[in-house]
Amino acid sequence: MAAPRPKPKLTSAQLVKAFAHPIRVQAMAILNERIASPKEVAARTGESLKLVAYHIRVLKNLGLVELVRVEEAASGRVTEHFYKATRRPMIDLEAWKQLSDPEKHASAMTIMGLISGDVGLAMQKGTFLDPDDGHLSRTPMRVDQRGWEDSIAILDQALESLLAVGEEAAERIAKGADGVMQSEVAIIQFPLPNSSPE
Repeated sequence: MAAPRPKPKLTSAQLVKAFAHPIRVQAMAILNERIASPKEVAARTGESLKLVAYHIRVLKNLGLVELVRVEEAASGRVTEHFYKATRRPMIDLEAWKQLSDPEKHASAMTIMGLISGDVGLAMQKGTFLDPDDGHLSRTPMRVDQRGWEDSIAILDQALESLLAVGEEAAERIAKGADGVMQSEVAIIQFPLPNSSPE
């Protein structure tokens, strides 16, 4: 496997604005997976088409998504616009600190909701354990400050390696690779409320 590529760091005000609203977070996540119209994003998120269309326009104005094509309905009176993300929505600690606490909470809840929805769909459709060599673990542990920081560094490195795997796979898929599947890796680290040691 090739050496991991540098993680794309987006610390601009544009990305902070994108993460400041949960509908924009949802739209960015979907448009990173595939090309979609506001109508399709609205159907997947359960939000109104009007709201989704507005937030996708905001993302377009911020330079985070781009218009790919416009399709006319058979009558010729209705058009549907299709967009894709121009870059992966990754935000580093410096940019994250620019968000207010309610914005951070809304972004985290949105991402957790997307993960939960994806797990539920995979379980419902029978793909969660097919193939059954995926990874599933829960690792509660007591750490000091050094252990917390070491864990963060390990997870950051894992993310960089995963992004490199995805880029290399995309190149093979473009050349007609076999066995293509939609995959998802969720990385979460968080402190639990303190409890008495056993």
